[in-house]
Amino acid sequence: MPPRRRRSSAALAAASGSAASKGSAAAASRKRRPKPSAASNDDMGTSKHGGFSTAKCLAWFESYKDPTEANIGPDGTARLCVDLDVSPENVALLVLAKRLECKKMATFTQAEWLTGMGALRCDSTVKLKAILPDLRRSLDDPKFFKQVFLYAYDFARSANQNSGQKTIDKQTAVAMLDVLLRGCWVLLDSFSRFLEQCSARVINKDQWVNIHDFYKTVKPDLSNYDENSAWPVLLDEYVEWCKEG
Repeated sequence: MPPRRRRSSAALAAASGSAASKGSAAAASRKRRPKPSAASNDDMGTSKHGGFSTAKCLAWFESYKDPTEANIGPDGTARLCVDLDVSPENVALLVLAKRLECKKMATFTQAEWLTGMGALRCDSTVKLKAILPDLRRSLDDPKFFKQVFLYAYDFARSANQNSGQKTIDKQTAVAMLDVLLRGCWVLLDSFSRFLEQCSARVINKDQWVNIHDFYKTVKPDLSNYDENSAWPVLLDEYVEWCKEG
């Protein structure tokens, strides 16, 4: 996403009347405007979406929270997607999860919600829906895109029933790559087909990081792929599979 626009100063320096002409009563009587007082988070607005209210944000959280739980869970997340008119697979929602630093897929804690939405200046579904295009565009920054790409691995791993599992199954990897790279990587469908038929059952973190680097650096015709570089065996096998096919 492109950087946020800075807000222009809310006050102008008052003009001094000391250099006014002798006959100008208006200039002589001009008073310096008082400096605006510092605004609280609840009062401070943005140029695009208006003010932010912590109380309103908390009530918004409560409207999606499971009545029997402390957090917004899968059902509440699904309702939020319906209200935002987006698919759960929309990459903007993954960016949102990253901005809120969510630790578990399809779950928002109250602390994550209030802190993250406060930083985004969102206290309603209407405001959140308005910034979804901006969240998506933030991926145009390669550095932030890589942060989201790496975050996506741990985010996907949080859905494992075994909390100690350090890998993700390849079906989950294929689904997450589709969220991140659909429309961006011409080799996505080819690589997904390879993963579905290869002998590997899981994808580890090192392979995931290298998939990102492969996507960013290797040409679609694979002509600059160096098999003598430190690529994981998985990617060597993919390139060989492409050549054989």
